[in-house]
Amino acid sequence: MTVGAYSRDFRERALRMLAEVRPDHASDHAACKYVAGKIGMTPETLRVWRRRADGDAGGVSGEAQAEIKRLKKQVSSARFLCPLRAIVFARCAPMKLPVLG
Repeated sequence: MTVGAYSRDFRERALRMLAEVRPDHASDHAACKYVAGKIGMTPETLRVWRRRADGDAGGVSGEAQAEIKRLKKQVSSARFLCPLRAIVFARCAPMKLPVLG
């Protein structure tokens, strides 16, 4: 069965190759780039195939991925704001008055 320009067997073989070489590379991108270069395709196509296969195999759903992205953005903004809050509150802190008596 052919979907698009590549056969199903070719896709499966490419994904198996990717799974085999992934531990040898620092990132998914590096592994995709390596395998794609070996079999003559773009790394982006291979990355999309892997994401679809992960989703079909019970990986993270589209809704969950959107939620993860939202939470990562929220955490990132919190990391940025924490030092700023410390500066603002340090400057706005009430003066310590001496204890009388």
